[in-house]
Amino acid sequence: AVYHAEVRKQCINAEYGSSGINAEYGQHYYITNNLSRAMSWFGKKKEATPSTADAIQKLQETESMLQKKSDFLETKIMQEMKTAKAAGMKNKRVALNALKKKKRYEEQLNKIDGTLCTIEFQREALENANTNTEVLKNMASPPKRWRVHTSRLVILIRYTT
Repeated sequence: AVYHAEVRKQCINAEYGSSGINAEYGQHYYITNNLSRAMSWFGKKKEATPSTADAIQKLQETESMLQKKSDFLETKIMQEMKTAKAAGMKNKRVALNALKKKKRYEEQLNKIDGTLCTIEFQREALENANTNTEVLKNMASPPKRWRVHTSRLVILIRYTT
């Protein structure tokens, strides 16, 4: 720790020796630390939260991409099955390698199917939440309209009587 303090003093003296900054107490470091601390008070710019429509669209895009990959893996599985059958007993090594590839493709397909299921549930939940929000907005507006209508009725009744 003492060595690092000495090196810091030497660096400050070499860089700011004649500029009036007190190298003895490391005032330069104190100033920069305070500046960085002050800048952190304002924080970083927060990213705008995506709307539910954007989130639903991204989920649909991801779902279609995974569906394409799933279709591709199914064709690869069929190809490996054909390769294994064609090799049969003639070339066991080729047949076993084809079956191993087929098994790997099936494992990937299972993972993708699970991910697709999860994405579908998330998308449906977002759509339901979006629908519920719209329903609540629409349910809130009739009482306001009713109040305006009844207040007009009260005004008309007062002026007519």
